[in-house]
Amino acid sequence: MVFCTAYDAHALSAFEAAALDYLIKPVRPERLAASLERVRTFLAGRPAMPGNGKRGHLCARLRGSLRLIPLEDVHYLQAEEKYVVVHHARGQDLIEESLKSLEDEFADRFVRIHRNCLMVARDELVELRRGVDGHVHAVLRSGGASLEVSRRCVPLVAADAAPPLNPVGAVRAGRADPR
Repeated sequence: MVFCTAYDAHALSAFEAAALDYLIKPVRPERLAASLERVRTFLAGRPAMPGNGKRGHLCARLRGSLRLIPLEDVHYLQAEEKYVVVHHARGQDLIEESLKSLEDEFADRFVRIHRNCLMVARDELVELRRGVDGHVHAVLRSGGASLEVSRRCVPLVAADAAPPLNPVGAVRAGRADPR
């Protein structure tokens, strides 16, 4: 990520967010070339980010500024037309990434529960509960909304849950637990 702005006040925040570079407008051609070279070096496989190179946050645009949302704070992600709504500990924010790209990048953190929804599996899932209408819903640790789980995803979500799901009203392999 390269930040380009007319203000230098946000440079420290940009580098804390693991930015590769920070350009101040007006951008000189030689400065842009140096920044692009830095990006090429990063993409060539020489990590410029600390740790394992994986993102630890999602980035939402808010009225001209950026909000970093730590992955640990994310409860679930839901598709909303061409955006994704990030439901997190401090509320909700829109991001401009596809649900599929987020699922691919964070497969170890998120599990798909519906074609329009990803959820933080191990941290948030408490149980699967079948409603009177026959639909299966995910109960989240954070309370909030009850999320519908598609029939196709029920076995995958139940198998992926760790620790095991609460057996009271739980769903096992697509059928209600008779207990």
